[in-house]
Amino acid sequence: MAALRGKDDDYRKIRERREEEDRQEEAERASRGESSPKPGAQATAQAVDAILGQIDPIVDQISNLYQMYLSGIERLPPIEKRKLLDGHLAQLYSASKSGTASQFRIQAATTKIRTHIDRWDRLMRDLESGKIARRTKPTK
Repeated sequence: MAALRGKDDDYRKIRERREEEDRQEEAERASRGESSPKPGAQATAQAVDAILGQIDPIVDQISNLYQMYLSGIERLPPIEKRKLLDGHLAQLYSASKSGTASQFRIQAATTKIRTHIDRWDRLMRDLESGKIARRTKPTK
């Protein structure tokens, strides 16, 4: 548990550093008399941050639901949550990538999500082919 908190602290520090870099970049642009690279770039960055904030808990929930499905606790795989995650992923793809920091965050999140999706698909494929067996009754 302490290792997870350490990771969260690391991610928080990285996010804060990126936000500071974005603010400095915006201040430099303002001092040169330039506007934002695209109209509404700040709003888009906030929207991207909001979507990214929603994605991490959903990915964790889906991973837990797949584990519960494989152990026999859940009867169905988490299809609805996967659809929700796909919708958030589509929003990320369609979001305007205003700065390098936003592009980096979107790419990192996309890579993380794709890795999980590949793992979940492989689990389902192995389950359907019989490589792994799903428990139907809880063990005592």
